[in-house]
Amino acid sequence: MNQIIKDSYYLIGLHQERFKKINGIRLTDMLYLIEAYYMTLYNAEYLYEEEFKVDMLGMYIKEINEKFKKTENIIINDEEMKIGKSISEDRKKIIFKIYDLFGKLSDFKLHEELFSNDSPLQFIYAIPDVLAVYIRFNISVPKSQTKKWFEENYL
Repeated sequence: MNQIIKDSYYLIGLHQERFKKINGIRLTDMLYLIEAYYMTLYNAEYLYEEEFKVDMLGMYIKEINEKFKKTENIIINDEEMKIGKSISEDRKKIIFKIYDLFGKLSDFKLHEELFSNDSPLQFIYAIPDVLAVYIRFNISVPKSQTKKWFEENYL
């Protein structure tokens, strides 16, 4: 099982334990911030091997979209909750830190935050409309730019 799925189970579990709903878009946004925080904290090139990509509806991760639907509220079962809780304590601390910082934001405010302060996502969506149809469906969000953006704005 991919680490990103295990981390997703833990993050979804945090929401469920607090009687909050999480959909696939919010899950992806939170995973993006978790990776950004990890890369900045440990001066790493990445946390997840999976690519964060964008399309006309927003950011997505292929593996997350295959496991969970993008627009529905996600609920995991007891076995998946157990898998999520089995991740390392270090990973739990990183995920909880991001949950603590951004989890209280509404979906709209979280999305707005990701597109502020010269973020890589803001840059991608600023591509002129002539190129947009081709590029936006196939572009990966650069991890190095994500790391730099997070470091400059949140640490």
